[in-house]
Amino acid sequence: MAAKSLFHGMRSFLILWFGQFVSSIGTGLGSFALGVWVFQTTGSTTQFALIGVVTGLALIVMNPVGGALADRRDRRQLMILGNAGSGLTSLLIAALLLTGRLQVWHVYPIVFVLMSCMALQGPALLSSISLLVPREQLARSSGMMQTARAVSLIIGPLAAGVLVGTIGYGGVVFIDCLTFFFAMATVLAVRV
Repeated sequence: MAAKSLFHGMRSFLILWFGQFVSSIGTGLGSFALGVWVFQTTGSTTQFALIGVVTGLALIVMNPVGGALADRRDRRQLMILGNAGSGLTSLLIAALLLTGRLQVWHVYPIVFVLMSCMALQGPALLSSISLLVPREQLARSSGMMQTARAVSLIIGPLAAGVLVGTIGYGGVVFIDCLTFFFAMATVLAVRV
């Protein structure tokens, strides 16, 4: 009974939150594995650091676009498109890794596209929270989003470190791909 009142009116948010939490862990898996692959392939910390530079540039360029679109377009559609684009981009990386065809120069434009897709869905997700939860639950939902992000930053790389030795870089990135499609399925299950 206490749990019912604790999360009263948050069913849709909880579904969406869980999908994003799983996707965030997947992103941590994929990002860590791809970064380690670049470093092991090149032995260059500069090449490794360029992934972060490209990530930052994509977010600087695309976050304002994502915010503007979230104000003008269907937020649910933006979240679906962002997750689908991210999932397909991760699938491309996984396929290139699994077939041994990934080149270091491929990583940078692919990461730019991946982060651009995530920047499209991020503002739509954040602006949808206030539509999904009662006013008295806004602080709780915001705290849950921040906690999920922090936990995924710990779990993702830790799990990737274990999984790379077991299923390889391609397998880890493929799991990342699956988590984007899982997140997309949770968005499809919710009405925003």
